[in-house]
Amino acid sequence: MDTPDFEKRKLKLEKEKLAFEKRKFDADEERRNLEAAKLREEVRETRKAWYRKPAYLTPVTTVIVAVIGGSIAFGTDVLKSNVVALRKERQELSPIVEALQKDYKTLSTEIRSLQKSATVLATELSEKLGEAQKEVARLEEREKIVALGDSAIDEASHAALRDLKRLAKDPQYGARKKLAGAEIGRVASYWGVLHTLSSEYHLPVEPGKRENDLTTCDLLKFLRADNWKDRARSAQLLAGRAVKGVPEALLDAMEDRHLQVMRDAATAFQMETGYPEMEVFPDVEVTRKWWAENRQRVTAKFAVPTCK
Repeated sequence: MDTPDFEKRKLKLEKEKLAFEKRKFDADEERRNLEAAKLREEVRETRKAWYRKPAYLTPVTTVIVAVIGGSIAFGTDVLKSNVVALRKERQELSPIVEALQKDYKTLSTEIRSLQKSATVLATELSEKLGEAQKEVARLEEREKIVALGDSAIDEASHAALRDLKRLAKDPQYGARKKLAGAEIGRVASYWGVLHTLSSEYHLPVEPGKRENDLTTCDLLKFLRADNWKDRARSAQLLAGRAVKGVPEALLDAMEDRHLQVMRDAATAFQMETGYPEMEVFPDVEVTRKWWAENRQRVTAKFAVPTCK
């Protein structure tokens, strides 16, 4: 049976052994860390792609450099060949380019000449167009004037005659004033010479009476009738009736819408008053002015009307 001292020495030895093992383990820690690091590096290397491994890098690089070098050499040869071909093609194209440039200069000169000719032609055409437009305007104006004359003749239009007189007096109307004057003469010749109310036409009187039985007052009423023939015939019959009020009625009738009535009223007024202007269609304003100045003298011996 062991003594207590023996047990103490045994425990002490065990303690020293453990301390030695610890020192040994601590001394090997740096080696273990290096081995662990080396092991981790080997694991990483095994996980890399083959082309990233240093063992393969140098051969691949060599192959790539060789391929690139060959490509460059081949490309250089091809480039030199292309340069030679381009130079040859340039030499062949040079005469063609020179000819084209010469043709271009010739065409440019011709184009400028054509443009100049076109400008001159455009100016001439513009001037001729302007003249043609003026001529068309003159023809249209002429047709308008002639149409007014036709209306005054065919339709006995006082309005058409009034427009002709206005145009004939317009200072801005130029040479066309003569044409308007000529149309007025044509209208006056027609109504003054070529046309008149038929002598067979008589006023509608009561049965058993004749036109000669109509009084001045009766005729003045017919002078305002709706039928233009009645107005024209009454104007004819009033000529020579020296009765007060008749000249004024005839002056009003000289502005009738129908030219036959105007013509017959003007003729009757001239016969009634001795008006000196022997025109087919005298100026009514001028006539009224003359009448205002001569009325008292002319009507001094006129009878007084008995009209109610």
